[in-house]
Amino acid sequence: MPAPPSQSSSFLGKVKQSFVALYETLVASLQIAGKRMERWNTGMDLPKMYLLLGKDIHSAGRFRNEFPEDFSALDGHQQELEALERGEPSVADGDHSEDAKQAAAKRKEAARSISGKMNTGFEKLGQLAWEKHGEACGPAELVTPIREARQRQETLTAEIESIRASFAGKRLTPKRLVLGMVPIAAVIILPQSVREAREAEHRSEAERVAAGDNEH
Repeated sequence: MPAPPSQSSSFLGKVKQSFVALYETLVASLQIAGKRMERWNTGMDLPKMYLLLGKDIHSAGRFRNEFPEDFSALDGHQQELEALERGEPSVADGDHSEDAKQAAAKRKEAARSISGKMNTGFEKLGQLAWEKHGEACGPAELVTPIREARQRQETLTAEIESIRASFAGKRLTPKRLVLGMVPIAAVIILPQSVREAREAEHRSEAERVAAGDNEH
């Protein structure tokens, strides 16, 4: 016996609402993922910006009295690097012996290590100066990108929280949708990965057997 029209209509309405809720949640999840990725990429650019700012600050000697330990460390690394450069033999020496090559390789490795320490120090100095003085810590071409990147991060964080807040009180949220998709993805992907690993193992075994036959 068919269901009364009113019950059928109510059921279809609930199904439609469920699909709409699923679609809206999926769209929100993708928006959050995209904004998170952009925020992460923006954060990856900041260290280089701080480094360039720190180099400028150190070169100009700004805030030396405010960050004496950082300046002292950078000065020491710079002196070490200069000493290494002074100790390099000139091309005219023409020493191509194995000992000379090893010594040159050691100097090159030492210089690379010192340069890495200096870059870390420049980055730290730039960030410290920015945190304390903001845009007043350096020239516009160096501080403006930092301000814009940090503002973009804040904007993205606010947009993510706004999307999440719009699902407050709902049973289906972007977070729950993603958590629900993880086991489903595992069920789909894991067997395929296991199958591919077994096939690779079988191919490797067949190749070993074939190689053994060829030897005989």
